[in-house]
Amino acid sequence: MPRTIPVTYCDPKNDKSLKEWGDTKIFLPSQWMTSFATTPSLECEYDAMFGISKLDSFWNSVDVTSPLFAAVIKKPNYKTRAIPIVLHGDGAAYQDRDSMLSVSMTGFLKEGRTLETSLLLVISLQM
Repeated sequence: MPRTIPVTYCDPKNDKSLKEWGDTKIFLPSQWMTSFATTPSLECEYDAMFGISKLDSFWNSVDVTSPLFAAVIKKPNYKTRAIPIVLHGDGAAYQDRDSMLSVSMTGFLKEGRTLETSLLLVISLQM
């Protein structure tokens, strides 16, 4: 179930400096992960989309002394639990002069094409 969050919008047709508040819905990455991890019929997709079976070899191949991973390596069993993901945001023209922003995620260790393995998090129209 998506969550509703407040966002600001501006009207490019009128005064771009005037911003209004509105609501948009967002799927949290944790919601997607939980859905895949707790649904037995999706076990193969979970591994293909996030590379679960490759986690140990991934964490053995990166320099975990890097400050980027400081919070990760503090977690117990991080090599089998910490799943690297890629977030992708993109803006696009929508109708005449409006635009929209989309944010999606995919597993860094995924198998398959990005189009088949990306999960939508949010689309926000800027009206």
